[in-house]
Amino acid sequence: MIQENNQPMFKVLVADPIDNAGLSILKKFALIHIYTKHTEEELMMCIHDYDALIVRSSTYVSSKIIKNATNLKIIGRAGVGVDNIDVQTATQAGVYVVCSPLGNTIAAAEHTLALMLTLSRNITNANNSIREGKWERSKFIGIQLQHKILGIIGLGQVGSHVAQVAIAMQMTVLCYDPYVNKEKCNSLGCQLCTLDELLRESDYISLHVPLVEKTKHLICKKLLN
Repeated sequence: MIQENNQPMFKVLVADPIDNAGLSILKKFALIHIYTKHTEEELMMCIHDYDALIVRSSTYVSSKIIKNATNLKIIGRAGVGVDNIDVQTATQAGVYVVCSPLGNTIAAAEHTLALMLTLSRNITNANNSIREGKWERSKFIGIQLQHKILGIIGLGQVGSHVAQVAIAMQMTVLCYDPYVNKEKCNSLGCQLCTLDELLRESDYISLHVPLVEKTKHLICKKLLN
């Protein structure tokens, strides 16, 4: 397909489900092909024909796929982080890798607090009990988050928002992040500490780090003991 300026349209392969609102924007500027059910081999066979590749978290963009993508210029991750993209191979091939770091910050932070509240108030067990026709109010009283200590590992976009909401709920927030200085923690109302201190003092621990070699098995049986 040719644009009005007689230049061929940018061809984009969407390899994971994307909301129609996003697709509508892309269709104004590019030729979009949606191919969400595929194996690595199938993606390798067709990727050479595209200028851009968009993924979420289901598709792993391996070195094999990138090496077959002779026309590829950019890989976009519709989400936070690029854990599922071989960034090193893409860089060597001159392919840009981008993501949307703020895309789900609020949703992820709210989900974190929702899980904490669910655990603290025994909501799942209480719901199951009610569905069985029981009324066991005293059994599921739970505990309140106010004045409890939350330990946050990773004070990035999501971790920072979790901290702000937790502090608004009058929790004490400890933070461990080797890339964050004391000034940022103070600005959020958090207390910077070591990982050992965080594990020892916290009532709740929330992990907000990318899955890379340094963070793999960061929380293990030895630390929990």
